[in-house]
Amino acid sequence: TQPGLRIQRFQLEPSAESGRVFYALTLTQVKRNERYVRGVVEMEVEGLEDGTPKVLVFRNLAEDNTRALKYKFRYFQNFEGDIWIPPQFEPKKVRVLLKPEGKGQPPGVEKLMDWPT
Repeated sequence: TQPGLRIQRFQLEPSAESGRVFYALTLTQVKRNERYVRGVVEMEVEGLEDGTPKVLVFRNLAEDNTRALKYKFRYFQNFEGDIWIPPQFEPKKVRVLLKPEGKGQPPGVEKLMDWPT
């Protein structure tokens, strides 16, 4: 197993309330746990709005909508919360990006997944 940053778990659960989606994300660091990893989590939702391809950025969808999701951990870190998908938007895929900040950090991670139906 290569040392570095991992997306251990990523779940999206649409709620009964229209447009609201709960997310849960777990990040882990494989090996090299004596050092903190730090950076920013970004998420993008790719889909169609009125038939036209469009990308929505996570911070515009997040309920609290104020700050970036920052990670800093040695072993693992959990994030969870709600995002809101506009009614005219049809999500197709979600992209999770881990962007390291600072010197000597493991490389970033990008994961593209299908939107749960």
